[in-house]
Amino acid sequence: MKIRKKGDFQDGRTKTLSEFVYEFFRNRYGNHNTAVEMGYNLDYACKRFKHNDNCQLFYRILSGEVNDFVEIFVFIRILCSILG
Repeated sequence: MKIRKKGDFQDGRTKTLSEFVYEFFRNRYGNHNTAVEMGYNLDYACKRFKHNDNCQLFYRILSGEVNDFVEIFVFIRILCSILG
């Protein structure tokens, strides 16, 4: 999944979700090592709760397995209903 953002790469390529998440963790925690550790924690949590359809779909989007817009749209609707 590609997410367009103002700070995308100068060569015109957009960031993948995994690149975006890494940058989020790096900016949030201030260094590479903690960002990587948080990434591993997220990966572990997604695998541990793979029986949950939402976690499984999030992991599939994050890992690049899902490129189907419909599946991504369904996930976003579910996420918004949970958060909203």
